Amino acid sequence: MKKAYNLNSRIGKEISDMRMINDNNTFIESLKDQMKDVSIEIQHAETIYQEKHQKLLQLQKKLKQIELHKEKALEDFKQKYKKHSQKLTDEINSRKLGGKNAKSL
Repeated sequence: MKKAYNLNSRIGKEISDMRMINDNNTFIESLKDQMKDVSIEIQHAETIYQEKHQKLLQLQKKLKQIELHKEKALEDFKQKYKKHSQKLTDEINSRKLGGKNAKSL
């Protein structure tokens, strides 16, 4: 009887251990599934990050081109203004000289 009781106890303990192992395996499988889901989300986030990073680089390049164009346009405007200003100054001076010459004659 004692042997049967000991055998029953060992069998009960082994069954309990097996259930615990099965529960742990189920838990581990659940964690693996969750890790796969998180991994997919991370990949998706990385893809979005790369796309936005590429767009940012393109916008920075475009901004640089605009700045260069703006600087060139400003320099062209300054040159045209300087030429126009010089032309007006020359016209004013020639009129002044023309007026003085006319008075002296």
